Amino acid sequence: MNWWMLAGGTMALLCAVGHAVAGLSMFYRPIKSAIKDELQTGVMTGMWHLITIHFTLSAVALLILGAYGGQEAMAWFIAVQFAGYATAYLAISLALGRGFETLSVDALCCHCNSGGRRCPKCALTRAE
Repeated sequence: MNWWMLAGGTMALLCAVGHAVAGLSMFYRPIKSAIKDELQTGVMTGMWHLITIHFTLSAVALLILGAYGGQEAMAWFIAVQFAGYATAYLAISLALGRGFETLSVDALCCHCNSGGRRCPKCALTRAE
């Protein structure tokens, strides 16, 4: 039993609950309502869920490692963590109706569909 890991897991769990519950009304909803662009709202939603997933899985991993030890468990939790990120972004992308396009840097930075090779709002060159 590793008390430092258990204490860290408990603090991470408190952060996860605070982020998911208190942060929803204090930060998430006001920021989301202030953003007018649907794509930027989707990106913000994805980031919010990514942080919640990260806090939660980090807490679970620390609690399990503190109670039982074992690096194999940590490897599986890291894999689940990144699978959760991918699932959250894919679900948001599909909900926005843009599929995998929403996950690309060009779609995020050059979403104005200027039709030209270079977007006037950013320095990225659009792929054709």
